[in-house]
Amino acid sequence: MQVNVVLPIFALVAVVAVVGIPLPVPDYVVCPEVDDVGAIATLFPNVYNCSTYYMCEQGVPTLRDCSPNLAFNGQVCDFEYKVDCKELPITTEAPTTTEAPKAQEKKIIITKVVTEIIK
Repeated sequence: MQVNVVLPIFALVAVVAVVGIPLPVPDYVVCPEVDDVGAIATLFPNVYNCSTYYMCEQGVPTLRDCSPNLAFNGQVCDFEYKVDCKELPITTEAPTTTEAPKAQEKKIIITKVVTEIIK
């Protein structure tokens, strides 16, 4: 019975690993819709990880890795000591909180709306 459970989970993990789950692309990565024939590829640094970069392919940005011990330097992956890259910390925005209207305020608003509809 345990083999019957483990096998589907292993298959799911293998599919996710092969297919990959796309990560959100930063707002500063804006690829041209169509790559010009013979043009140099449009590349963007990943400001959160110096050893990766974004490559545009027909309007779609793809996250690429540099080889080990290399970092992205404008248009190529170069030796880390030659690259001036400062990784930005990944931050998550704190949820904004707004105070809910008081029950009395809700009643007044609803009463006004209903009155307007009846007129």
